[in-house]
Amino acid sequence: MVTHFDVIGLLKPVIMPISEGIIICDSSGIVLTYNQAVNRIFCLEPDNDKISLVSLNGFNLRNSLINAGLDQQSSDAGYCEIPVKYEQKLMMNNETLWLRIESLLLDLPDSGDKWRMIILHNISAEKRLSAVIANKEDSCFITEDPDMLRLLERLDKVALTDASVLFQGESGTGKTELARRLHKKSQRANKPFIEVNCAAIPETLIETELFGHIKGAFTGAIKDRVGRFKSADGGTLFLDEISELPKELQSKLLRVLQDGKFEAVGSDITQQVNVRVITASNQDLIELVDKSSFRTDLY
Repeated sequence: MVTHFDVIGLLKPVIMPISEGIIICDSSGIVLTYNQAVNRIFCLEPDNDKISLVSLNGFNLRNSLINAGLDQQSSDAGYCEIPVKYEQKLMMNNETLWLRIESLLLDLPDSGDKWRMIILHNISAEKRLSAVIANKEDSCFITEDPDMLRLLERLDKVALTDASVLFQGESGTGKTELARRLHKKSQRANKPFIEVNCAAIPETLIETELFGHIKGAFTGAIKDRVGRFKSADGGTLFLDEISELPKELQSKLLRVLQDGKFEAVGSDITQQVNVRVITASNQDLIELVDKSSFRTDLY
């Protein structure tokens, strides 16, 4: 007669090389064998040789299977009565994990016992890609690269905060598109998004460009001018090539970032704005700080 140990011995070399997670358990949910993909999916130690369905790095797979059985059978489904197939979203080490879970019944010959084979497909990358494609009108980024998908997912989370953000990277790597996406995903999406390329504005004009000026502030100032900070009030101001901002203006920018206050050129009246500032640079700001050409407290 073939024993349970014989069956496990036959199954183990078959499931080990499979890229999907495979768990074999008995009718009560006790794990009999599984492959190393399960350890990878649930961020367990590679040499971990014992797991429980009720605690896979904080996830209770047993309850998940029971609930899926109830949903699909619409009755008081026993743990091992029916096969199920469903998708499960969970958090694993502060990352969103999507699984497609299949659970099949295994009838053991001779004994009449029923085992369950659980197949775990990690579909997180598919879900992230689907979300990006579904929202492609909000961004020019269409990618299947896992690193880029993770970046976009984190970007969307940061967008919901009011934190100032710095993008660093070579020219042409999409920093402006990331800034636009950040604004569109934020609670300020219906407010102005103002872009300023600090490298394209002469040093003599950048202060009035950002903060505005009053009539008579300098030769040629024939009327008041509203600056970009005021124009962006309630919304987002994107300062591209922030590394080109003159150092004498960096302290004024720091004040706006800290308390939202500034004075227009030639004025002693303090203005208050509520602006989220996003910056970008194609230079390494840490190196500029070391060279004393960029303020440490602004970085």
